[in-house]
Amino acid sequence: MCDKRRNRVSIVPMIHPFRSLPSPLRSLSARLLGLTIVFVMVGEVLLFVPSVARFRSNYLEDKLAGATLALLALEAAAGIIWSARIWPTSC
Repeated sequence: MCDKRRNRVSIVPMIHPFRSLPSPLRSLSARLLGLTIVFVMVGEVLLFVPSVARFRSNYLEDKLAGATLALLALEAAAGIIWSARIWPTSC
């Protein structure tokens, strides 16, 4: 009375509950997506920083030019005021 069912090999593989699917963060597509995001952000920073620096430089140069014009106007007005005090014109 030999039971032949015990010696049979199962064709259906055993399913392990913890190893059924790979983790979404460990898959190749997730790694490539992560690397793509990192490189795009690095590229954005490499383009954005010089643009901000150039904008700041232009802003400061414009302020300096405006201050120079204001100073020239004040010097010219001060010269007119002083010359009017020194040599008053009488009518």
